[in-house]
Amino acid sequence: MSGAGAKQPPGAGSAADPPAESAAPAEPVPESSPPLLSVDVTGLVSQFARSFVLIFPVYVLGYLGLSFSWVLIALCGLFWIRRHRGGKSSRLGRALAFLEDEEEAVRLSVSTADLPAWVSGQHP
Repeated sequence: MSGAGAKQPPGAGSAADPPAESAAPAEPVPESSPPLLSVDVTGLVSQFARSFVLIFPVYVLGYLGLSFSWVLIALCGLFWIRRHRGGKSSRLGRALAFLEDEEEAVRLSVSTADLPAWVSGQHP
């Protein structure tokens, strides 16, 4: 009975003309409440740890009645040790890398024309 000339109430649609809103009863959509804490916890903890590491030695020196110059002397000593230890580990690493690829390093540094025939495999 639904002819082309039949009138429909506003908001009701036909199968060919779907309504703008769904025909199913609208369920209330729960609104998500904003999070109570929108803080980066790991960033906050790391910032606190950095601040603690920087401030704690100064606090201890003040508590013991020592001068801040001891912190500067300790930092200079630490940097000096790291610089010299870093050079040692770098030299050690290069030596170990050379030992692993010794044969290839020798081949690259010595040309076959400089080697005797029995080494290079070239017989006259």
